[in-house]
Amino acid sequence: TSGEQAKSLLAQLQEQALERNSLDGALVRLREDHAMELLKEKQAAVLHEQQQQVAEAARMELEAGLTNQVSRAELRTQQLQQEMAELSGFRERALSAEDALRPFQIRVEQLRAAFAEEQALRKRYHN
Repeated sequence: TSGEQAKSLLAQLQEQALERNSLDGALVRLREDHAMELLKEKQAAVLHEQQQQVAEAARMELEAGLTNQVSRAELRTQQLQQEMAELSGFRERALSAEDALRPFQIRVEQLRAAFAEEQALRKRYHN
């Protein structure tokens, strides 16, 4: 009968409507989940980029610090080399001065010996 067929069709339509509502809800949840995953991926990419920028800034700062240390070390090396050259000049002048004093030192020793000899003679004849 047509009333039963209408009821059966109505039941099927209601069942299909419930299934469609359920599928629509599932589709909405899938879209939301997908949107959340995309957002997480974008956030992860932004975080990764920020971390790379921080790491690059730290590397550049470290490199600048090391470059500065190398420059100071090179400057100190140049200063020490210059001081060594100056000290070498002082050493040569000191050796030259000692060589120049040697004849005077010999003469002083000769005079001391002569004086000691004269004092010994005076003491001998005085007593």
